[in-house]
Amino acid sequence: MLSVATRWGEAVGVLRTVAGLALLSLLAACEAETAVTPDDVNKLVIGLEVSARDPGDPAVVTVLATGPDALGALQGRIHFDRSKARYIGQYVDANTVVMVNDAKADRGTVRFMSLDVNGIPRNAAQFAFEVLEPNFATSLTYEQELAVQLDETVLRVPYEQLPTNAMRRPTVELTDPRRMTLADWIEYRHPGNPAVTTWALPGEYIEGLRFGDPNLDGLQNGVDALIAASVGVGNFPLLTDPNRDNVIAADVRPENAPGIGEPGDPIPPGREPDGRFVIDGADALAIALFATQQAAFPVGEVIPGREPRPTDRVVLSGDILVDRLLTRDTIYELQGTVRVPDTVTLQIEAGTRIEGDAATRGALVVNQAGTLLAVGSRLQPIVFTCTTANPEPGCWGGVSIRGSSILNNGIRKLPDGSILLCPIQEAPGDAGFYGGCIPDDDSGELHYVRVEYAGQRVNGSGPLPGLGLYGVGSGTAVDFVQVHQSLGAGFYVSGGVVGLRHIMVTDPGVDGFFWDDGWLGRMQFLAVQAGETSFAGSAMLRGSSSGVDEDSNPHANPTVFNVTLVAAEPSPAGTLGGMSFESGSAGHIYNAVVQGASGAGLEIDGTAACAQGVMGRLHVATSIFFANGPDFSDDADCIDEVAYAQDPGRNNRVVDPELMVSANTLTPDLRPVPSSPATTGFTLPPSGFFDVTATFVGAVDPQLVGSANVPWYAGWTIGW
Repeated sequence: MLSVATRWGEAVGVLRTVAGLALLSLLAACEAETAVTPDDVNKLVIGLEVSARDPGDPAVVTVLATGPDALGALQGRIHFDRSKARYIGQYVDANTVVMVNDAKADRGTVRFMSLDVNGIPRNAAQFAFEVLEPNFATSLTYEQELAVQLDETVLRVPYEQLPTNAMRRPTVELTDPRRMTLADWIEYRHPGNPAVTTWALPGEYIEGLRFGDPNLDGLQNGVDALIAASVGVGNFPLLTDPNRDNVIAADVRPENAPGIGEPGDPIPPGREPDGRFVIDGADALAIALFATQQAAFPVGEVIPGREPRPTDRVVLSGDILVDRLLTRDTIYELQGTVRVPDTVTLQIEAGTRIEGDAATRGALVVNQAGTLLAVGSRLQPIVFTCTTANPEPGCWGGVSIRGSSILNNGIRKLPDGSILLCPIQEAPGDAGFYGGCIPDDDSGELHYVRVEYAGQRVNGSGPLPGLGLYGVGSGTAVDFVQVHQSLGAGFYVSGGVVGLRHIMVTDPGVDGFFWDDGWLGRMQFLAVQAGETSFAGSAMLRGSSSGVDEDSNPHANPTVFNVTLVAAEPSPAGTLGGMSFESGSAGHIYNAVVQGASGAGLEIDGTAACAQGVMGRLHVATSIFFANGPDFSDDADCIDEVAYAQDPGRNNRVVDPELMVSANTLTPDLRPVPSSPATTGFTLPPSGFFDVTATFVGAVDPQLVGSANVPWYAGWTIGW
């Protein structure tokens, strides 16, 4: 940050400049009192300039900027003492767009992005303040976020601070400061063009959508650049208003050529070197350059997966007897239970749609020693849904995978009298067994997969889970999977050692994520957004060891990092819990956010589960609980959850995690704000865990200062 002071003169309009670095060309037109070294000409120079005013008068604050080459985008924040000045608005320049986010002006911060395809002038942005105290300028600081040259070189280098004795004499008086919204800028620069077209719904198929078209109107023009700029400064919601395709269409930098995100492209457009996807001034500038007929690949290219929807339909039924590939140019209909038997591999291409038939309870079952390779991508997820025009929870069976990994209960003696070394169980919903003695059993891979509206009841039974992993081993890869509006539990894990990453469950009918039967796996980045459930006693996360024998070994004991459990809609009092542990479950859960449950945020139920808590084998630590009813169960049972959770050694907190927009069910934004308590008090995962760099509490990276970082679930999941 740069400190700014001013020498208040008698003449109105005297300006005093404070720059982070001095550039000779910057001060050539000024009456400089400070020597400039030749090295400065190769540096990014940014400073503030303040016109002197008496209390009650308006003051002009100018952001001065010059880079090694002409700048096309500049992004930053001005901080000021709210008791010494009041933000009035911005001065509008005919050539340079200055998108302002003044949502925190009452707290002393104004965020902005300047954008100009012809080069940002030295006066990059100018703002009006009402002076409340004569030393207003001494409270000003500038925080740099991003600068992009016209050649699209991104400048994020630090800069030094010079003595505050450079001056500039009066300039032409500015008039008519305004508080320009996105709609104002669009009307000013593109009269008659609507700010936003009708947004499509999340998950809706948008044929022909192209990079650089965040308002989804079929064009890539200056309006789209303005929308990207507004998203970049946090002035236009990243997720909560637009379709999630917006976060893909607007994210075009880095270009990462030559690929455009098609399956197999290792570094798709928009992916930063650290793996994140962000929308900032680099994206807005690229779209603006394309709008002025300048090359800006991949802007204008059709986003992979947006080709015309397939019309061919193929029915699948019974057993798949030989290895088979399902391709995205065909819709596949599951009639009845479709099985992948042992030794057979079913491979599903990215972007493929599979629909379960409602009338015959279509479902997909992968038997022991069978293999499912469902490898989608962020741009082209694989979608399992049902055939009905208006799908609803339970309109088809769902997906279940049965492996040969270890369980802690089940059949140990077969009808013929033979003894099993390791127990097996019969899977629900359809005859077939799972379990065994192979911890690292490999059932295949699920990557960028959506399972929607599953869980149809069978023969009067209770609703089934949307996705069930039964005795699945650690050789199976499960990453980036959403289960949406299942009739039963969303994601169910019965035993095994499977590891899970980036799991999202939305509006489950019963429990969000449920483990049982001795699961010993690892999990990181679990997000559950619950709706108004009608099933009393449900929990967003439920851990059980065995519903048959609570003392059977091995006890369920997963290691879980980075969880966000939020209730987006109110449930009847006590209906929905946050975390619930029962039937002897152990487990180590770190860095969780539990918010909004109508029941207890943390419940440990039953003697066997309490014993695990007392022994330290059930350990919930460095987590945040907020607005649950209550946060920790206060029932009189075998353990005092309040004392357990608030043990100083666990470092749990009752505090608002300050999530962006957790209650929006159509396009939730589960990022904590930059100053959230969730950015502190975390436990780093151990060496060898999935992501040992996750320095936050919850399932989603906090909002980054200086860019609109796109959550890992955005762009391929569906809301309601």
